[in-house]
Amino acid sequence: MKTLPIFLSTLLFFAACKEKPKSLSLSTEATAIKIAVDSTLLIQPTIFRGIKLDSKLADAQKKFGKLLKKEVLQTGEGDFDIFRLYDEKGSPLAFFMATETKPYLIDNITVTSEKAQTSDGLSAGKNLGDLLAVYPKLKVSGSEIEGWTHAEAGGYLFKLDTNFWEGNIDIKRLNKKTKVIEVLLNGFQVEKEGL
Repeated sequence: MKTLPIFLSTLLFFAACKEKPKSLSLSTEATAIKIAVDSTLLIQPTIFRGIKLDSKLADAQKKFGKLLKKEVLQTGEGDFDIFRLYDEKGSPLAFFMATETKPYLIDNITVTSEKAQTSDGLSAGKNLGDLLAVYPKLKVSGSEIEGWTHAEAGGYLFKLDTNFWEGNIDIKRLNKKTKVIEVLLNGFQVEKEGL
């Protein structure tokens, strides 16, 4: 009788091992690596976390409740009311801004979390070299007032951790290790590129 439990355990072990484990594979291309992105943190050109540009701010407040907090963003151009979105652990993900003329509509979405990514795996925390691998023809420009520098491609504006106070910038002037610090969704690139 003592051998019956051992026999059954052994039989169950081998039966469980009969199925082969599913393998994980990564496919790479010369220009980009496609990765699986958590759909709740997917950045799309006009949508983040189910909130679209030009949607009602009240809808975002209803959807996210206490995870969406009104704050003030201070810049060289002034102070702006924003609505910062946090995850369940209290880490900031993004912020929404309303239009001045229609303060009840979301005018732009700025994604700040490295956890949120585009379908190409781009996010805050990546660098200019990563952007160029996906978008070799991206355009970079600076802002005359604050020197904020953005790379434009794929319907996104990627704010870079460098300052230039001029319009169009020759990409060769930038270090490929320059970090992306924000991904901005404001609809401008989408209209311009017809996405």
